[in-house]
Amino acid sequence: MLQGIFDKLDALYAEGNNDAVESFLLTTISVMEGNAEDERSEYVSLLNELAGFYRGVSRYAESAEAFSKALLQMEKHGASGSPAYAKILLNLAGLFRLMGDSEQTVTLFLRAKEMLEASELRDDYAYASVLNNLSLAYQETGDYDKAYDYAKQGLDLIRAGAGEEHEVATALNNLAAVRIRQKDYDGAEKLVSEALELYKNMGEENVHHAAALSTYATLLFVKRDYAAALKNYEASLALTERFFGQNIEYATTERNIAAVYEALGDIDNALRHGAVALELLQGILGEEHDRARECKFWLMKLESRRGK
Repeated sequence: MLQGIFDKLDALYAEGNNDAVESFLLTTISVMEGNAEDERSEYVSLLNELAGFYRGVSRYAESAEAFSKALLQMEKHGASGSPAYAKILLNLAGLFRLMGDSEQTVTLFLRAKEMLEASELRDDYAYASVLNNLSLAYQETGDYDKAYDYAKQGLDLIRAGAGEEHEVATALNNLAAVRIRQKDYDGAEKLVSEALELYKNMGEENVHHAAALSTYATLLFVKRDYAAALKNYEASLALTERFFGQNIEYATTERNIAAVYEALGDIDNALRHGAVALELLQGILGEEHDRARECKFWLMKLESRRGK
């Protein structure tokens, strides 16, 4: 049953039809509840999938509700110490990372890591995912040494067979992002170029390709190759919208495109893309969130420059 459901979901995701994905998941979950099938593991899997979908399209409150519902269901059946519970906890931690709650993010990731270690799953893909996500969390707290260490451990584990080719590419991109933060631009270029080559040779487009394009664009931006940076940011933006719609990554990329236009001296286009970023950041994170406030003040300063 579950495999058929996920095959259908894969087809809907490939079409980029987010409304259809949500409708299919909600209907399937509702049918299981109506048939008193909410005791089954498949029900928890679908709640986790729904939560992941909401997280991907930046509907954070609904995502948190679905993840919490899945965790409570597992706790109800005495599975709170299981590897499956740890994997959902990992997904919830990823949601907090996107919401900008660094302290809660690190706490939950470390808890999931300890649970997987207790289950002796250090060679499992979920464990590699914990390592990569801890790297992302520590990047955001500014602890780049820890970020690099976890990213390297994650890449080594996936290369050893814990993940598939697209997971290798994701881990490479994660490590490249840390190298950029450490100002090791040559090291970053080597890593992200390998990731992009893997994505290029895949049979079908992968949802994480956009992140690698964005990393490469950031590298080009710091090297002042603004035209190439713009091209890669735009490609990343298109892929992000195709798979997730105008989510938080879309907003971030719009903000980055605005910065490129500012560097090129094109203030009108910088303001245009910055305005899109601001609207999305305020809608997703709230007007008082640090990222939304930064974008707003940057736009105000940019507008004052145009008036001179």
